[in-house]
Amino acid sequence: LARVAAVHEEKRRDIGAAIRTYERIQGDLGADDASLRALARLYEREGHWADVAATLQELSARLDGDEAVEACHRVVNLFERELHDEEEAGRVLQATYSRFPGDETTRTRLKAYYQSRGEYQALAQVLDAELDRATSDADRVALLREISNVYRDELDDPGTAAGYLEQAVQL
Repeated sequence: LARVAAVHEEKRRDIGAAIRTYERIQGDLGADDASLRALARLYEREGHWADVAATLQELSARLDGDEAVEACHRVVNLFERELHDEEEAGRVLQATYSRFPGDETTRTRLKAYYQSRGEYQALAQVLDAELDRATSDADRVALLREISNVYRDELDDPGTAAGYLEQAVQL
């Protein structure tokens, strides 16, 4: 079936038939990485953005490491730029962060998402988790100050803000 799909795409230039064949592979035989990649590529050529996003999400669940993170970020980009669905983009970012909390790009994008939506409690939690990954006291102090500022300025919680500042002073 994969060869038939390739013939439809490459020789006959019938993208619709190629898509239907790859969809048949998924339905009858179960998804595999190669057919998911091909489907995503073909959906993208046709401008079927929701299908691209769904296919890449399915593919990213099968992948590991940087390749999975890259696929997740492509999905986020699709939701932001093509589908104009910031909430779904945020859900994908949150899921990516849960799966890959050490990925700096994901953390940066998630923090920006939370800040843009005024979700300061969630922002503070991500910043707090970064404390464990900080490699120097200077980095920890900067994070502690940033967390303190979020609690003081955005969450109107001076007590918690003071606690973070005390930790910074101890460092």
